[in-house]
Amino acid sequence: MKEQGMRSEEHATFRQVFRSAPADVDVESIRQAWLALPPAYRIDDRHLPLPVWARRGLTEDGEQAWRILRHDLDRATPTTPYCIYIHVPFCASRCGFCDCYSFALRRHRDRHIEGYLDLLAQEMDLWGGLRGLTGRPVSTVHFGGGTPTFLGKIGFGRLVQGVKARFDTGPETEWALETTSSEFGPEMMAALGEWGFTRLHIGVQSLEEGVRDAIGRRESAEVVLGKISRAVEAGWVVSVDLILGLPQQTLEGVVGDIRALETAGVDGSSLYELQRSSRNRKFVARHGLVEQGRLTAYLLTQAASRLLASLGYHKTLFNHFARERDANLYFTFPERGEDCLALGTIADGVFGDYHYRHPEYKAYGQQVTQTSPGLQGGLRRTARESRLFPLEVALMSACLRPAQFHEVLGRERGERILNGWREVGLVEGRAGSDDLALTGNGSWFVARLVEETSAQR
Repeated sequence: MKEQGMRSEEHATFRQVFRSAPADVDVESIRQAWLALPPAYRIDDRHLPLPVWARRGLTEDGEQAWRILRHDLDRATPTTPYCIYIHVPFCASRCGFCDCYSFALRRHRDRHIEGYLDLLAQEMDLWGGLRGLTGRPVSTVHFGGGTPTFLGKIGFGRLVQGVKARFDTGPETEWALETTSSEFGPEMMAALGEWGFTRLHIGVQSLEEGVRDAIGRRESAEVVLGKISRAVEAGWVVSVDLILGLPQQTLEGVVGDIRALETAGVDGSSLYELQRSSRNRKFVARHGLVEQGRLTAYLLTQAASRLLASLGYHKTLFNHFARERDANLYFTFPERGEDCLALGTIADGVFGDYHYRHPEYKAYGQQVTQTSPGLQGGLRRTARESRLFPLEVALMSACLRPAQFHEVLGRERGERILNGWREVGLVEGRAGSDDLALTGNGSWFVARLVEETSAQR
């Protein structure tokens, strides 16, 4: 049995995490789900799903990719909506724990902001002139980063108006923003409302004061919850990011955070494990997280997932729990069969079966011209990748239709894969439906499930 082969330190970690578990945390069900994992599914081997361009590399350079995209879009007459994503890499300060592509502007702030806005304007001019986008409705415009509101009211307003001038946004378009609570004051909130924003995604990470001190958050939990409550009362759809595996984080704290956010009216929560990469290696090393392993983050994630489900939130992505108002349109665009126009440094988009990506900040600034959007490169999905793509989308959305797996993989292989996942608790039935849903374990190992689905027979 797996339990007999486990190291004593793993049992010690489990006991430490749940030593003061609130009464409504079903510790035994979490333990049984953990023990049900086959030995090959190692908690520490978990990784996030990779996009197709990261799995096998870009096959065309930037100029070739732009030529292909122009060809495809100028000959297409799609009427389906598409989404727009814009990446703003700037922040007021660099958070040590952060794994995102962002950096603080300490010098020449105005010059960098103005220069970046000029680059985005040039890029938008090029995309906006393509026949395949003219008159085509935009489902959502989503700004990520970094901290987009770091551009300031004037700069961000210029960017918003630039999008509206070049693309067919309308009353049905959802305008969404990723930000931190400290960058979301009354003046910015009022301006965003005037510009048509309705969805706010706040990087809360944790409300435990000791954890917030460790990760350098400037505002208290009380201030953060107050801002969220006021935004909800004003009619905003509010979702938050929570990170599991942070230093000094406790199960009691995570449970308390989720309950406090639910009371404040939060519409959705995304659960992330603290990622470890070259961008935050100093933070990880300073807090001794390398030696800690990833079991603590896994156990906290399982507890958080169960609590959110019990509070009436449901998965719309493998890591996102939402209530009805939180459509989460940008993150779910593949489920609707939409394309994504991505703008700005490191942003990656897709039109049809062609995926493209932008380079990092310095190269982006050098490559954007009046005739080039400064792409790093692109690639077209193979016939096999396109055939399997709907299954990848289903796994990422945490909702699987057995008939779709049978159709794509063949009934025998599709059933064999799904039955194998059922037996070890990676998927489970959905009430009132023939569909299957990812369990907490399935969400933790979603990248592996994608790999198993796409493996050659």
